[in-house]
Amino acid sequence: MVKRELASKVTLVQGGREIRLTKEELIVQTIVNGAIKGDHRKIDLLARHNVIRLVDAQSEAAGEEFDLDADGRDALQALIDLMGPPADKDDPDEDPDKEEDDDRDEPVA
Repeated sequence: MVKRELASKVTLVQGGREIRLTKEELIVQTIVNGAIKGDHRKIDLLARHNVIRLVDAQSEAAGEEFDLDADGRDALQALIDLMGPPADKDDPDEDPDKEEDDDRDEPVA
């Protein structure tokens, strides 16, 4: 059901002309454009997806066991460096909608 929905097409205006894209293409385009604009969550999502695809492809080609060549290791390290440390899900700076916990013992008025 999800594959069918992602394969369905939508029409949108881009650059002044109508284009038809699958929903999957639109999602990918949205993520990539956000990453290009510096959206750290989209960069993280894109980088993790590409690392997963790299590992899956390498695992499949080598029968679940693989070694990256020097270029592959360098590319993987560059992605890891780009991603930076994992986002702390409890870090209020990462989610502006999340309220900070007030650790004070004072009663709330």
